[in-house]
Amino acid sequence: MKTKLLYLTLLLLSFTINAQPPVEGFEDAGIFPPPGWMVLDNSIGPAVQWNQASGGPTQIPYQGSYAAYLSRENVGVGIPEDWLVTPQMMASEKIRFFSRLTLGGDQGSIYRVMITTGDPTDLGGYTVLQEWTELEINPDQTTYTEKVVDVPSEYLGQQVRFAFVMIADNGDRWLIDNVSFEVDCAPPTNIAVDFEGSIATASWEAEEGVDEWEVYIMPGYQTFVGDEEGIVVSGEPSYTFIGLVEDELYKVYVRAICSDDSIGWWMGPTYTETIFNDNTITGTIMYDSDGDNNCDEANYIPSIPILVNINGDFIFYTYTNAEGEYTLYNIPEGQNSITLQPLLPQGFDDVPVVSEILTFEGTDIEHVLDVCVPQYDEAINDIRVTFLPTNGAQPGFYPRYSLKVRNMGILLAENVTVTLDFDEERVEVNEVDNPYTVTDENTILISLGDIPPFGSNISEVKFYAFEPPVNEVGDQLPYTAYASMNATDDDMTNNYYTLNQTLVNSYDPNSVVVAEGDLIPLEDEIKDVHYTINFQNLGTAPAVNIKIENDLDANFDSDTFEMIASSHNFTVARTGEHLEFQFPNINLPSSLADEPNSHGYVIYKVKPITTIQEGDIVNNTADIYFDFNSAIITNTATSEFYDVLMNTDNHRANNILIYPNPATDKIYIQTESIIQKVLIYDINGRLCLTSETTTIDVKSLNSGLYFTEIITSVGKNVYKLIKQ
Repeated sequence: MKTKLLYLTLLLLSFTINAQPPVEGFEDAGIFPPPGWMVLDNSIGPAVQWNQASGGPTQIPYQGSYAAYLSRENVGVGIPEDWLVTPQMMASEKIRFFSRLTLGGDQGSIYRVMITTGDPTDLGGYTVLQEWTELEINPDQTTYTEKVVDVPSEYLGQQVRFAFVMIADNGDRWLIDNVSFEVDCAPPTNIAVDFEGSIATASWEAEEGVDEWEVYIMPGYQTFVGDEEGIVVSGEPSYTFIGLVEDELYKVYVRAICSDDSIGWWMGPTYTETIFNDNTITGTIMYDSDGDNNCDEANYIPSIPILVNINGDFIFYTYTNAEGEYTLYNIPEGQNSITLQPLLPQGFDDVPVVSEILTFEGTDIEHVLDVCVPQYDEAINDIRVTFLPTNGAQPGFYPRYSLKVRNMGILLAENVTVTLDFDEERVEVNEVDNPYTVTDENTILISLGDIPPFGSNISEVKFYAFEPPVNEVGDQLPYTAYASMNATDDDMTNNYYTLNQTLVNSYDPNSVVVAEGDLIPLEDEIKDVHYTINFQNLGTAPAVNIKIENDLDANFDSDTFEMIASSHNFTVARTGEHLEFQFPNINLPSSLADEPNSHGYVIYKVKPITTIQEGDIVNNTADIYFDFNSAIITNTATSEFYDVLMNTDNHRANNILIYPNPATDKIYIQTESIIQKVLIYDINGRLCLTSETTTIDVKSLNSGLYFTEIITSVGKNVYKLIKQ
């Protein structure tokens, strides 16, 4: 078991503690909430919410130009609760902030500072740290008063969020400014462990005046929660553990106990032996393009799974990157039996398993194991397009999207273009990575050029979502992307992608988003479900290494997992339904130092199991590790499958066959019902053809995606039609 877990823990080579954010003064003009913060409410009086103070007699900051501001409101039914939630962070001992009201006397408002270790959107999961009336929080209402809130010791060392909450109907306003999080008890540094036989001696350095600590030791592969009770040590900054299992792996944590009985953060882990080495196996998966049994380095195969078997007792999948390369980390010293089996794209025969015996005489050895795949069996032309969000869409902000076209075939895809349609009444184009032209008010044509065999072109597209009242929370932004190339595509079913993104108020930058939304229609063909895992470094130091652990729901076929895109170079391993993404040496800057570049993401797709039924639910949660910090646990993205045809007439109306599809000259409609009318629309919703017969001439249509509405004596349905 120990050996297997070593393989699962890939490339954690550096140790960086993300300190607490410094003073938050809400000083970034036009950016609210600040990165990582959230604005929530109890759905009563949602028209009034936390915002950035804009100046004026009631919106005066304590310092600088801005503060956080909540106006008063008057609702007919219920009591509004408005929440301003901090980023996730390691719990501090104290919270300091400056508070100000705007009206004299007591208007009946209640003010709270609260804490949670769970889902920040679950308002019932918070605990009250302190509560005030108007006269208690600000005896002189129109003068800023500094407030200090103590955090109970049981939260120290845990990942938490704090919330500033006002509960009031027709109460006062509230301004807060210069929010800071403090630890008075300085943590120990330079923890070291000397392990001999069954004895381990831990030592550390301490701040002057600190002479009491708590130490804790545990097996190296168990999970440290943060509420463990250790051994109290006084005097010298060291402690010796006895009675340990010889040659077993342990890890040690230490925290300071200060003279005023306040307790600092747990620092660690420090391991009793070096569990990570620099032994690697790297290689490239290439193919023979001309039948001479040799592979050219330029003919690589990106984004395919490789079944890996190390020493016969650990089996997992890894995946090639955009250049067809793969890397296996932390290979044990000594002789190792390695087998690789690439799972190849359409057009190739199955390749035999590649087996090698590799010897690592040390802990910093690299072996290269390339794989040359025999010449393809069948040449096809096929491109596939996806258009997926990489952040949340908020009214008045800039939603971003990853547009990806992949060449699924062995032949060069020439002159690839994407027609992208959008709702011009809700959004406008802001920026596109590739050249584009505006074809009409709601369509742009993006030129991607040529895409090599099995290669991809990924372009970021940024829109501006208009402010309320044009866009409101809960509205949807519809997009349709259609990809084409010079050659005739052998599979037109993957040349289009439709996205309907729901507008949100604020969002957690460490999150899981499902592109299909919380309701997924069941169709005759099982369709992929697309997930984006977003992450952001909200600490104060760069994150050297980032790891994401993610488990696929049991209602998914894990063998259909496929990567779509990522923000940075990465590796991914899959063991059954368990996914582990690694970003080694990413050096992701903190949001405080470089907010635009402190974000990252991975996007993948997976198919439901073939027995998926109406009412089945899929959940997706990710654990995100920044270096050796505790995991940030994301939201749970939940989707339910539903049957789009719920009554007998609709089922009868759906018993329709359109062929051929894709079509070139004519289409034929076969149905037991009486055809009343057939309407064919393009992807912009324009009516192109009308008919009342079962044979329709479509030669006049341009190549592309269309929607065919068929109205019969028992109902109507819409079908996708591809014109070649």
